[in-house]
Amino acid sequence: MVMKKKVLIWTLAAALLCLPALGGAEGFTLPSSLQTIEEEAFAGTAIESLEFPAALTDVGDRAFADISALESVTIPPTEGLTISDTAFEGSDVLIRGEEGSYAQEWAERNGVPFLSVSDRPTALVIGQMNYQTYEPLPGSRNDAVAVRGFLTGLSHRFNPVYAANLTADQMKRAVRSAFSGAKTTDVSLLYYSGHGQSDYGGANHGALVGVDGSMLSFAELAGVLSDVPGRVIVILDSCYSGAAITSKTTLRSSGDPLDAFLKDAVSSFSGYTYSPDGIRKRSAELAVPKFIVIAAARYTEQAGEGPIDGYRCGVFTYSMLQGMGCVYPAGAYQGSMPADNGDLRVTLKEIYDYASAKATSIWSQQHAVYYGNDTEVLFRRD
Repeated sequence: MVMKKKVLIWTLAAALLCLPALGGAEGFTLPSSLQTIEEEAFAGTAIESLEFPAALTDVGDRAFADISALESVTIPPTEGLTISDTAFEGSDVLIRGEEGSYAQEWAERNGVPFLSVSDRPTALVIGQMNYQTYEPLPGSRNDAVAVRGFLTGLSHRFNPVYAANLTADQMKRAVRSAFSGAKTTDVSLLYYSGHGQSDYGGANHGALVGVDGSMLSFAELAGVLSDVPGRVIVILDSCYSGAAITSKTTLRSSGDPLDAFLKDAVSSFSGYTYSPDGIRKRSAELAVPKFIVIAAARYTEQAGEGPIDGYRCGVFTYSMLQGMGCVYPAGAYQGSMPADNGDLRVTLKEIYDYASAKATSIWSQQHAVYYGNDTEVLFRRD
């Protein structure tokens, strides 16, 4: 038995027995010969990320439980690897591994976000259903699963990551983890389906709502996404989601009740800056904007959810997927895309135009809004 960096390792069995909860443990590297991590070995530590060695075959109960700082764990395709279903209990972690591996199977079985090791840009899909203080949204889960299914079919374009039932802090961490490998040439994608907050005149109007009632304002979200290299497509199917962008250019007095809202919303995503005497374009963003945003409803509107064709779903997401030729709720491509203008290159603007009109035809009180590059191609038809 040896003690190295305050880690207790049984050398004959190649087993890690415990790691004391030390603040400086975030840089710890597992020995390459390690085969077993015993129960609660890392519980309560300050580790931020970790890579399992190829020799590791057994991870015990609650081995990485209750680690608030843990963001990602990379798991190689080791034959015979077994990880306890409670290994990451109480830790908000992203699992990285190969497509079709045990790591992916474990993550999906336990409801943990998974990111396959890939050179493709990431698409983070968030579905919020199990709200504690708000009305549950079963349609949001269905929407997110369908969008993930569609994006999975676009194997040449995106590497999808699915996450569900997150708090506001967990959403920010999911964004940071999922897009941590983005390059400056990437166009990443964030899709959100869930509640949007009503807070007219306040900083949280349209904010994404965590399942515990916490709020992720558009200013906060834009701040996190601004750190992602390259550009980001943002698709929001939530009430008041138009608060992320606005085409309002009318002058408003400083006493207008929407003054605070416009200052926050316009500055957050659209590439414009707000001043009390009007809205002015930012000189720093002249060519391609950082964000391309599709919001399911105007900032004054709710986004509809209800039964359509026998499924509980969001009106906008259902319409969007239909425009891309997908079957709800699986998201499987059918081979015919109504949103395409015939050139076999489906742009986000084409998808928006179709989905917006379709959604309004289903529920006349909902009108989607769009901001960004009209020629951005989401995918090409073969």
